[in-house]
Amino acid sequence: MLGVAGMITTISASKTAELDLYWEPSGLVPVIAEDDTGITGQPGDWGAFSNFCPEVTFRYFRYYASFMAKYVDDIDRGSGHRQAQRDNLPDDWRYEWQLLFACHYLECSVYPQVHLFNQQHLAQPRQLFVQQINSKEIIMGDRYTVSGQTAAVGPHAKAEGNTFHQNWYQTASDLDFQGLATELATLRHSMRAQAIEIEHDQAVANIGAAEIAIKGQDGVRALEHLKAAGSWAFKVANEIGVNVAATAIEKALSL
Repeated sequence: MLGVAGMITTISASKTAELDLYWEPSGLVPVIAEDDTGITGQPGDWGAFSNFCPEVTFRYFRYYASFMAKYVDDIDRGSGHRQAQRDNLPDDWRYEWQLLFACHYLECSVYPQVHLFNQQHLAQPRQLFVQQINSKEIIMGDRYTVSGQTAAVGPHAKAEGNTFHQNWYQTASDLDFQGLATELATLRHSMRAQAIEIEHDQAVANIGAAEIAIKGQDGVRALEHLKAAGSWAFKVANEIGVNVAATAIEKALSL
């Protein structure tokens, strides 16, 4: 995808076909758009990168992350730079990015599944690790019947830090994307004018990131940012009468 975006050289068609053939039986190809790898923006001015492998973001952007968004405008950039200067951290990502979700590859929910598939595919010792299953029967080696949300099954199975996203996906599917994009821009400008505390600046940044996600049709990511924007964003949205945005923030806060 980075090659298609013109940021690195592209993979050859033959190699792409070879990789597709390798991963086809894995069952790891995203079923819904919210889980798919995506780039938002315009050629030469890409604004956000979502659902990339953390090892890829580290190799090409120097940070282990699942989501990275650039600044919406110079005002937000100046706010982020001031926070970075105040904290005085080496190689602070805020000098370049408005929002970044840190995620080491060992914390990635897909990593154990990829590891398992590679072991099975390469005829290594059998292991069983099943994540994020909803009302399905899973047969991998030994037979297990799984009903409802399940993080791990089988001998010595272990699951940590898993999040079940069914409610997020349902809420995202009900969003008014066009209306929300317009109102989030209005809300962002109003919040920026009222911002006093550092927490206010962070809320403004999250509203901007939600706006980017909505424009990229990434509803789940937008909800994550709206939830992070917090109660002050909800309060301002109600005060200025952006009802679509206020409703979306309220739903996000309840998730």
